[in-house]
Amino acid sequence: MILGIYALQLVISAKRSKSLSTSFLKMQSYDIREKNFTRSFIKLFYILKMKSKSCALINIYAVVLLLMSVCFASGCDATKLIQERSTIVKNKPPTIAEDATIFPIDWLGIWKGNLEIYNTGGKLQTVPMSLEIKTTRDTLQYDWLIQYSIGPNGDHRKYTLTVVNPEKGQYQIDEHNGILLDASLINNELVSIFKVLNNQLISTYKLEGNNLIFEIIIHEADPSKSTSDTLVNGEKVPLVQSYQPTLTQKAVLTRFIP
Repeated sequence: MILGIYALQLVISAKRSKSLSTSFLKMQSYDIREKNFTRSFIKLFYILKMKSKSCALINIYAVVLLLMSVCFASGCDATKLIQERSTIVKNKPPTIAEDATIFPIDWLGIWKGNLEIYNTGGKLQTVPMSLEIKTTRDTLQYDWLIQYSIGPNGDHRKYTLTVVNPEKGQYQIDEHNGILLDASLINNELVSIFKVLNNQLISTYKLEGNNLIFEIIIHEADPSKSTSDTLVNGEKVPLVQSYQPTLTQKAVLTRFIP
């Protein structure tokens, strides 16, 4: 670890940018407390790569030393995450900015906030909520752990996010009870739509700055009305079915640093 500390000093002395130190320390604080040393320094590597063109040689040597020392100290497999993120960055469409967030790698961590539940009459309930996203031994699967502070023991939901086809933005959430929910990543927003009994739910997670926004809109599965399906001025107007929303849930989650 002495080499790692020395290398970190080289990086900080070579780069005195406020944005660099702030971005790194936010992630490092959580990762080190969770003993995710390798991920912390991988994050630093990409911050340096995307935000700095100067002192390149010092940055490369420093990060190499960091990764070597961390791997020896923690026994982590740094190569796996570096290759995974490098592949995603390499295959990004040219319209996506270099500093765009990479899902789900840049979503990793613990997120906390309050879930606000409303119906047409107003607020029904406020429930403390947390979401933890972390890696597993399988590079195509991530723990997706949700906790609602309801009742004496809380409501714990241990789900798994599976990468199905990242080029097409296709993912799946396994609830480990026979339920598999398809999800799509659209404009950095994870969207899933599913039906439970007579209710249809639209669920979204979106990373906005330092917040992870979770929302659910619920409506009855059967349409409240069907209109048109007729001719207007000689043109065919298709049948349109309307659904009456009944309930919404929203949580603004912020990254938790122990």
